[in-house]
Amino acid sequence: MIATMDISKAKDNDGQEITPPYAFTSGFVSRSYPFRCRIAPRTAKAESLIRQMRIATESVET
Repeated sequence: MIATMDISKAKDNDGQEITPPYAFTSGFVSRSYPFRCRIAPRTAKAESLIRQMRIATESVET
């Protein structure tokens, strides 16, 4: 699923990219703190596939 998406920096109200801070949790397992980003389908075909998967998943869950 992630292969169908473009992940990029979020933009502010002026359209400028927001660079997230380089900040991570401490401890044995470290991960980044939450940050804003933009996630969008790479193509119209990818968007259609994602919508179809969502519909199929919703019908199974109900």
